[in-house]
Amino acid sequence: MHKLVSIVIPTYNGKKFIRKTIESCLRQTYKNIELIIIDDSSTDGTSEIIKEYASKDSRVIYSRNYKNLKLPASLNNGFRLAKGEYHSWISDDNYYSDTAIETLVTNLQMHKDADLVYSSYSIINESDSIIDKYGVPPESLLFTCAVGACFLYRKQIFEDLHGYNENKFRMEDYDFWLRACKNFKFRYINFPDIYFYRKHPNNLTTGIYSKPDILNRYKQDYFQTLLHFFINDIKTDFTNEDVENHVQIFFNSMVQEREFTVDSYKQLKNLLQHFDKLQAIQWEHTLFDADQMRKTINIKQKEVLAALAGTLLFENIQLKNKNPKVASYLGNPIFWYYTEYETLPLWYKRLGHIIKTIQNNRPFPLFKVKKTSN
Repeated sequence: MHKLVSIVIPTYNGKKFIRKTIESCLRQTYKNIELIIIDDSSTDGTSEIIKEYASKDSRVIYSRNYKNLKLPASLNNGFRLAKGEYHSWISDDNYYSDTAIETLVTNLQMHKDADLVYSSYSIINESDSIIDKYGVPPESLLFTCAVGACFLYRKQIFEDLHGYNENKFRMEDYDFWLRACKNFKFRYINFPDIYFYRKHPNNLTTGIYSKPDILNRYKQDYFQTLLHFFINDIKTDFTNEDVENHVQIFFNSMVQEREFTVDSYKQLKNLLQHFDKLQAIQWEHTLFDADQMRKTINIKQKEVLAALAGTLLFENIQLKNKNPKVASYLGNPIFWYYTEYETLPLWYKRLGHIIKTIQNNRPFPLFKVKKTSN
């Protein structure tokens, strides 16, 4: 007997794309589904579209919030109505391929030790053109929302976690996955053509970076979730400073913000030491693959250094254009930095400590620039 799958669509003013989302759910080759659509007090005609589909297909369940409650509360309201053994949800601007749910159910049933299965997916633009694909293993959850947008999990996860944290708007999914990974096994499959995630200017994630106060609140929510994970779930002796370092790595803040100061080298050293602490965690005592986790940590460390090195390389190119004499020393032992210190522009002096840390007082081929004659 095919188990019932409950799919929730939380929506707020989703008129532009929601028809395609609903139809992709109703066209599934796996027919034993219920589609619970939670309208978070839309004002753009979304409600009329939902009612139209509910009147034509008995699998569609329509519910409207009495006021705008935001995404995590809408998800909880939806899954409290759910009767299915398996749960999933989809945003009102994304859509499934016809075989998506069948693929997810088949893989979840094949692997009895798994509580959640998730797949890679395609990223599309407003015109439905594929612009990228995304998929990473469960061990990447330490640094990104690895589960992403295409998933199916046993209802016990929702019940044991008491739903989504309604105080973690815009990161309710990451908070949910990080809490779930303590007691539930994740399985990753690579079928990027079964789900299509739409990027457009009105994405919730786009709004995170619209104002500094929203971004700061977002980072603070991540701090609290990661603090609980490291201290309570996997029982490390991490301090608040350790978790703050992890948040810096998670958001790639040091490179993205590019606000280098004379203290930035200390921050870089702290981040490198944090990777050592991550490697030392007894991952064998978790549900993650310990070898894969350590490999993932190592890869992330290299990514951080490569991103920073790329930024410094860009600055070195600027230096070559502005001061060919000093640029000719790049790639040589670091003593050149001291001999030419007085001639360096202020912006480069601020980078100096980071350069010394990266180069470790040795030539660094990445920064080597062909000597320019004066």
